[in-house]
Amino acid sequence: MEKQTKEPFSGKFIVFEGIGGSGKSTMCKKLHDFLVQKNVPTLLNTEPTKNNVFGITIRKIIEGDRLSRKFIHEKFGPEVMVFSAVMGMETIFLSQAKRSAAIDFGRKINGVLGKIIDNEELTELDRQIIFMADRYFDLKDTIRPALTRGKWVIQDRFDWSSAAYGAGSDLTLTPREIFTWQDKGLENVLIKPDLVFFIDLAPKKAVDRLVKSGKVIDRYESLKSLNKINRAYTDAFVSKKAKSLLTGINGDCSEEEVFAQIVEQLRIHFPHDAKKYGFYRII
Repeated sequence: MEKQTKEPFSGKFIVFEGIGGSGKSTMCKKLHDFLVQKNVPTLLNTEPTKNNVFGITIRKIIEGDRLSRKFIHEKFGPEVMVFSAVMGMETIFLSQAKRSAAIDFGRKINGVLGKIIDNEELTELDRQIIFMADRYFDLKDTIRPALTRGKWVIQDRFDWSSAAYGAGSDLTLTPREIFTWQDKGLENVLIKPDLVFFIDLAPKKAVDRLVKSGKVIDRYESLKSLNKINRAYTDAFVSKKAKSLLTGINGDCSEEEVFAQIVEQLRIHFPHDAKKYGFYRII
């Protein structure tokens, strides 16, 4: 399954994936700062987003925070209505099959809203649908405009996270099923990254790092969950046929050594830019 296309943006779209505690976010920040230092126009971006209502909602859900009735009726509910309306307008000129798929996704997100209003338990697919709605606006309002302006977007999590975390948390789901739902709602805005870094670290070591950092452990970050999610990542990459985009990074070494691997891969994949901006070995 691979419906994303590589569009001729003047910027670069570089995605970081990995389980919680792998050091992925640290490497995103280091790469952003490194590129800025090299005078590369760069945007550091993360999912779930921190400003969009869907991003705020899913962050609250996965961290175990209660959604207030005020938030549901004044923020989340209206945003679902806006999302459904935007999708409806954007699918007018699509084929009947694509319009039907988009309508199916719209029904699904409205069903999630109904469950939240009625205080019903959400399934893992329900949670991933909220992630996808957040991604829709992230792509439309942030990622695509930045790439069009020539910026390098350093993306902390993308759709492989949805597939791995969703399938790893609910063994009745598969990455293919999650990607299929994403295609229904986001096919018109999805884009293929230029490069995907997977920070590879054993789940036990990842949990040890999370505990040591003092971070509050969310629903996806127990050792049992991370073991399942780590295995699901393999299935997600296979399902999305990501081999040509994927670069594995050994996360079980010092921060400087991990970052050196990343910069070396940038030099290999983007030799013209490496020469233009001066990417050199770190160690």
